[in-house]
Amino acid sequence: MRAAESTRTDPVIPVVLFAHARPQHLRHVLASLRENKVPRIVAYSDGARTQAEAERVEEVRRLLREVDWADLTLVERAQNLGLGLNVRSGVGEIATHHAAFIVWEDDLVAISGTYDWLCTALKVHADSPQIMSVSAWTHPRITPPHLEGNPYLDARAECWVWGAWSSSWEGMESGTAREKQHRARLRGVAPDAYGADLPAMARDEARRNLWAVRWLYHHLEHGGLCLRPPHSLVEHIGFDAHASNAAAALRWRNPPLLPNPPRTVIPERPAEHPGCRSLWTNATRHERPFLPRLKRLVRGLVPRALFDAYQQRFRRVRWEGDFSSWAAAKAVATGYDAPEILQRVTRATRRVVERQAGFERDGVTFAYAPEPWSALPLIRRVAAEADGQLHLIDVGGSLGSTYHPHREVLREIGSVRWSVIEQPSFVAVGKRSFQTDVLRFHETFAAALSDAGRPPDAVLLSSSLSYLPDPLRALAELVALRPRLVLIDCTLFSTTGRARLTLQQVPPSIYRASYPCWFLDPEPILTLLSESYNLIHDADESAPPPRGARFRSLYWRRRDTT
Repeated sequence: MRAAESTRTDPVIPVVLFAHARPQHLRHVLASLRENKVPRIVAYSDGARTQAEAERVEEVRRLLREVDWADLTLVERAQNLGLGLNVRSGVGEIATHHAAFIVWEDDLVAISGTYDWLCTALKVHADSPQIMSVSAWTHPRITPPHLEGNPYLDARAECWVWGAWSSSWEGMESGTAREKQHRARLRGVAPDAYGADLPAMARDEARRNLWAVRWLYHHLEHGGLCLRPPHSLVEHIGFDAHASNAAAALRWRNPPLLPNPPRTVIPERPAEHPGCRSLWTNATRHERPFLPRLKRLVRGLVPRALFDAYQQRFRRVRWEGDFSSWAAAKAVATGYDAPEILQRVTRATRRVVERQAGFERDGVTFAYAPEPWSALPLIRRVAAEADGQLHLIDVGGSLGSTYHPHREVLREIGSVRWSVIEQPSFVAVGKRSFQTDVLRFHETFAAALSDAGRPPDAVLLSSSLSYLPDPLRALAELVALRPRLVLIDCTLFSTTGRARLTLQQVPPSIYRASYPCWFLDPEPILTLLSESYNLIHDADESAPPPRGARFRSLYWRRRDTT
């Protein structure tokens, strides 16, 4: 029996937070922990690998030191241990002092209520030794059907926001992943019984400094189970160049998260759901496909300078020139209204609507859902204040690029009207093929207001403000409508102290096009909005920016509504 009495008498279950050199991600994670009212955090900040990384590590530590809404202990690693050793060492230390704990990494965000849901599961199952861990993460690919909103038990453990007891962690250092794999095999569990990815990760454990594969085989070695929710409460936001071991995770993005945790219904007896093993087998069958490995091999044979030049010319967006007027830039641009662009965007949008893809951007489809949208909690709050009513104007929203991947979450909000403002050719296709009672398409603000019969509660400019001839004038027109929220999302702002008008060149790998694009001067925009709005969210985005600019998201709330 595990130390159940200690779990009951210690009312505070700590969150063990592992952070490295991604301050932008950590801001989102800390906001998530604060929204979850986490009372106690032990943060392990790994050291910098290079001098260039040291500045980001120091920014991470500054953010952690500024936490004043929780009892936070900061452990600053003098050297870089890497994610695997940092986690194993940190959790090992915590397990000697706490009977139960929750582990969180710096690129994982969760809905409100997740911490309480995990704590309840840890306390209820303190006397169930076969249940070795609990998790806030699952995915449609591995979730059994017909759960009716109840949690389920899985023999494969989890590493994305999980909780365990000190007794579960005992023996983690008693062997490598491959040694634990061998012991599990002696129990009749094949190395790939719960995923074709596990044997490969076990082989690479030392070389890649992994930890999770050992934790997974630790469960299989002891016949342990992991309690999972019926739908995910957490999502990974760290799919970028700075992430550790996140390349394959792109295929594991969840649909937009539902706003509320499920009921905490405890299984009558601790038994694995019979569908788990086959679901994991099917889901990981192609985890190591041949083509990506071949691409990596070819990339290794091509000189880096030649490869970078190819990427820059054919695979990456470029910004060129410094134009004196919109007319001058437009005269040399091919424009965004070419028929082939609209056709490509239409095909991509149809795939998203038919659930053959997670989302699309500029006609490119992605199999997974987009990163969790930081504005969703604000939109939910505004809708709740209006008794479940929401009218949002989406300027430059294509055929519903932002709406479609979030439609299920928006349905939970109440009565939603999503008005897209676009150029005439897009509006015509939108009305003909994608318009519903919720999603509407218009060429002007006036048409959107007339159709909805009410002013907007929120306006969204998602990467669109830079592509308007007079961005400040358009923004002033929207502000005059007095929405509660103004959401300027992932927009290019100049870092040189002045606005710059460029020509954006789209790489041929997407489609051949070029159009005028502003690097906006932030000062006039801040001045305009500050008259009536409070800036409640200001974050740099992870998309690689051009020289002299940065991608920035600014969310504003009308002052008399706060």
